[in-house]
Amino acid sequence: MRLARCSSSGGYKGEWVSSPLRRVNNSPYLLTNVASECALHGSREVAIEILEDGKARFCNYDILMSLGELYMVDGDLKQAESNFRLAAYMIPVRFLPHQSLFELYLFKQDSIAANEEAKLIVNMPVKIESSEIERIKLEAALFIKNSEKRY
Repeated sequence: MRLARCSSSGGYKGEWVSSPLRRVNNSPYLLTNVASECALHGSREVAIEILEDGKARFCNYDILMSLGELYMVDGDLKQAESNFRLAAYMIPVRFLPHQSLFELYLFKQDSIAANEEAKLIVNMPVKIESSEIERIKLEAALFIKNSEKRY
Protein backbone atom coordinates (compact mmCIF):
# COMPACT_ATOMS: atom_id res chain seq x y z
CA MET A 1 0.00 0.00 0.00
CA ARG A 2 1.60 3.28 -1.08
CA LEU A 3 0.91 6.52 0.72
CA ALA A 4 2.16 9.03 -1.79
CA ARG A 5 3.76 9.06 -5.19
CA CYS A 6 7.49 9.25 -4.79
CA SER A 7 8.37 9.54 -8.46
CA SER A 8 9.76 12.88 -9.51
CA SER A 9 7.71 12.75 -12.69
CA GLY A 10 4.41 12.16 -10.88
CA GLY A 11 4.91 14.78 -8.19
CA TYR A 12 3.36 14.79 -4.77
CA LYS A 13 0.27 17.02 -5.04
CA GLY A 14 -0.80 16.09 -1.50
CA GLU A 15 -2.40 12.89 -2.73
CA TRP A 16 -3.01 9.98 -0.40
CA VAL A 17 -3.73 6.68 -2.08
CA SER A 18 -5.58 4.81 0.63
CA SER A 19 -8.78 6.37 1.99
CA PRO A 20 -8.41 4.87 5.53
CA LEU A 21 -5.11 6.74 5.75
CA ARG A 22 -6.57 10.13 4.87
CA ARG A 23 -7.05 10.98 8.53
CA VAL A 24 -3.29 10.70 9.16
CA ASN A 25 -2.67 13.19 6.37
CA ASN A 26 -2.89 15.65 9.26
CA SER A 27 0.09 14.05 10.99
CA PRO A 28 3.41 15.87 10.64
CA TYR A 29 5.18 12.67 11.67
CA LEU A 30 3.62 10.72 8.83
CA LEU A 31 4.61 13.44 6.36
CA THR A 32 8.17 13.31 7.71
CA ASN A 33 8.26 9.52 7.31
CA VAL A 34 6.83 9.61 3.77
CA ALA A 35 9.33 12.32 2.82
CA SER A 36 12.17 10.23 4.27
CA GLU A 37 11.12 7.26 2.18
CA CYS A 38 10.96 9.41 -0.94
CA ALA A 39 14.41 10.84 -0.24
CA LEU A 40 15.82 7.35 0.36
CA HIS A 41 14.45 6.21 -2.98
CA GLY A 42 16.03 9.09 -4.87
CA SER A 43 13.18 11.59 -5.02
CA ARG A 44 14.59 14.45 -2.95
CA GLU A 45 12.54 17.01 -4.91
CA VAL A 46 9.33 15.20 -3.96
CA ALA A 47 10.51 14.84 -0.36
CA ILE A 48 11.13 18.59 -0.19
CA GLU A 49 7.71 19.26 -1.69
CA ILE A 50 6.04 17.01 0.92
CA LEU A 51 7.94 18.66 3.78
CA GLU A 52 7.25 22.19 2.50
CA ASP A 53 3.55 21.26 2.43
CA GLY A 54 3.87 19.99 6.00
CA LYS A 55 5.76 23.10 7.05
CA ALA A 56 2.96 25.30 5.71
CA ARG A 57 0.40 23.31 7.71
CA PHE A 58 2.23 22.25 10.87
CA CYS A 59 5.71 23.78 11.05
CA ASN A 60 7.21 21.53 13.70
CA TYR A 61 10.79 20.81 14.73
CA ASP A 62 11.08 17.48 12.89
CA ILE A 63 9.86 18.91 9.60
CA LEU A 64 12.25 21.87 9.86
CA MET A 65 15.26 19.65 10.62
CA SER A 66 14.40 17.26 7.78
CA LEU A 67 13.97 20.16 5.36
CA GLY A 68 17.28 21.65 6.47
CA GLU A 69 19.07 18.36 5.86
CA LEU A 70 17.50 17.90 2.41
CA TYR A 71 18.30 21.45 1.36
CA MET A 72 21.88 21.01 2.56
CA VAL A 73 22.26 17.83 0.49
CA ASP A 74 20.80 19.67 -2.52
CA GLY A 75 23.25 22.54 -2.00
CA ASP A 76 20.62 25.18 -1.17
CA LEU A 77 22.53 26.42 1.85
CA LYS A 78 20.39 29.53 2.37
CA GLN A 79 17.21 27.44 2.73
CA ALA A 80 19.06 24.90 4.90
CA GLU A 81 20.26 27.66 7.22
CA SER A 82 16.78 29.18 7.40
CA ASN A 83 15.17 25.87 8.40
CA PHE A 84 17.88 24.98 10.92
CA ARG A 85 17.60 28.47 12.43
CA LEU A 86 13.80 28.16 12.75
CA ALA A 87 14.23 24.76 14.45
CA ALA A 88 16.76 26.30 16.85
CA TYR A 89 14.34 29.13 17.69
CA MET A 90 11.47 26.68 18.07
CA ILE A 91 13.25 24.56 20.72
CA PRO A 92 16.28 26.54 21.92
CA VAL A 93 17.53 23.85 24.32
CA ARG A 94 18.13 21.28 21.54
CA PHE A 95 21.70 20.82 20.40
CA LEU A 96 21.08 19.33 16.95
CA PRO A 97 19.88 22.49 15.15
CA HIS A 98 22.91 24.34 16.48
CA GLN A 99 25.22 21.51 15.47
CA SER A 100 23.66 21.51 12.00
CA LEU A 101 24.17 25.27 11.72
CA PHE A 102 27.76 24.87 12.93
CA GLU A 103 28.42 22.20 10.27
CA LEU A 104 26.75 24.31 7.60
CA TYR A 105 28.98 27.29 8.44
CA LEU A 106 32.05 25.06 8.34
CA PHE A 107 30.96 23.79 4.93
CA LYS A 108 30.47 27.38 3.73
CA GLN A 109 33.89 28.22 5.22
CA ASP A 110 32.29 31.00 7.26
CA SER A 111 34.60 30.79 10.26
CA ILE A 112 33.06 33.82 12.01
CA ALA A 113 29.53 32.35 12.01
CA ALA A 114 30.90 28.89 12.85
CA ASN A 115 32.79 30.36 15.81
CA GLU A 116 29.65 32.14 17.08
CA GLU A 117 27.60 28.94 16.79
CA ALA A 118 30.39 26.93 18.47
CA LYS A 119 30.44 29.36 21.41
CA LEU A 120 26.69 29.05 21.72
CA ILE A 121 26.97 25.23 21.75
CA VAL A 122 29.73 25.22 24.37
CA ASN A 123 27.73 27.53 26.65
CA MET A 124 24.42 25.68 26.30
CA PRO A 125 23.26 23.98 29.50
CA VAL A 126 22.94 20.21 29.36
CA LYS A 127 19.73 18.74 30.76
CA ILE A 128 20.62 15.07 30.30
CA GLU A 129 24.20 13.95 29.74
CA SER A 130 24.82 11.75 26.71
CA SER A 131 27.76 10.76 24.54
CA GLU A 132 26.14 12.59 21.60
CA ILE A 133 25.94 15.88 23.51
CA GLU A 134 29.47 15.39 24.81
CA ARG A 135 30.72 14.83 21.23
CA ILE A 136 28.91 17.94 19.92
CA LYS A 137 30.28 20.13 22.72
CA LEU A 138 33.80 18.72 22.31
CA GLU A 139 33.76 19.34 18.56
CA ALA A 140 32.65 22.94 19.13
CA ALA A 141 35.24 23.51 21.87
CA LEU A 142 38.04 22.14 19.66
CA PHE A 143 36.98 24.44 16.84
CA ILE A 144 37.06 27.46 19.17
CA LYS A 145 40.46 26.44 20.53
CA ASN A 146 41.91 25.95 17.03
CA SER A 147 40.45 29.20 15.73
CA GLU A 148 41.98 31.11 18.68
CA LYS A 149 45.40 29.64 17.80
CA ARG A 150 45.11 31.02 14.26
CA TYR A 151 44.52 34.61 15.44
